[in-house]
Amino acid sequence: MGNNGLRSKLKKNSFLRRRIKGIKNYKEFFGDARDFNRYYLEKAEKRGDSRYRLMLLVHNIEKGLCSNDPRPFGEEKVRQIVGILRDNPEKKDEFEYALAASSLKSWKAFHIKKGFVLPEDLADYIDKLEDNGGAGSELFETNDKLLGRRSVRDFEERELRNEDVDFALRYFSSAPTACNRQMCRVYRVKSAEAKELLIDRVLGISGFNTDVVTFFLITFDISAFDYSGERNQGYLNAGLTAMNFVNGLHKKGIGSCFLQWSNKRGDDKLVRSALGLKKSERIAVVIGAGYYKDNVKIPKSSRKNKGMIYKEI
Repeated sequence: MGNNGLRSKLKKNSFLRRRIKGIKNYKEFFGDARDFNRYYLEKAEKRGDSRYRLMLLVHNIEKGLCSNDPRPFGEEKVRQIVGILRDNPEKKDEFEYALAASSLKSWKAFHIKKGFVLPEDLADYIDKLEDNGGAGSELFETNDKLLGRRSVRDFEERELRNEDVDFALRYFSSAPTACNRQMCRVYRVKSAEAKELLIDRVLGISGFNTDVVTFFLITFDISAFDYSGERNQGYLNAGLTAMNFVNGLHKKGIGSCFLQWSNKRGDDKLVRSALGLKKSERIAVVIGAGYYKDNVKIPKSSRKNKGMIYKEI
């Protein structure tokens, strides 16, 4: 019997087929874990690449600048940025480093305007920096263009209308999924207990007006995927459907913000169990949403230009 014949015979044996797939699954996921462990953010910093650390820190500074309860904030993160900039003077014109310098300028201006006292060493260092104006906060003007959608964290104090959510759900269901398997779902959190659970567990909740926010969960079902090569498809498909969904919300005057579901396994299991999700179902992302307020303040969140994100090969 040739190799093809043997392979065909093995495929017909469901027990062996599942065992072999299981071994392959572990092998591929282990490879993913190995790569993540080699290249994750802290390892990149050890190699002298602090770009993504700076982007995280800038985002934190910008969120603070949008606070509805202004107070002194961010000194620890500012000192982290200063340390990176001091260690890499030759990179001052690179996108992330220039943006970080701009965020420090905005942070200082915010504190001076509010009459807050700044540490003298930080004030002196920031004075010497150049500012390209790329970081800070700005007022968001609502419009109907999809490219006009931006993440917001404060909303009008009124319930979302069912017909507006239904409109966005049509956007959700029209998004492409792998082989049209449609393994993603939307959960609108309405019970007070479930909302409190998410407020307690979701990372990145600071800056939200939790009294008025409506939470949506986007999930995917592992049962939809057939082999190890599809191991990342759930998050891809959930991302596609979630983006369509928030664009649909935006068309109805509903703002939103993605909250990454990056919780540890124990937290994840607890929340899924409390919300009654299937054992094969996974939370991909949580979305905070509500009707846009007039004159809401948002981070500038400067974007990279074409030359930084596009390459022909």
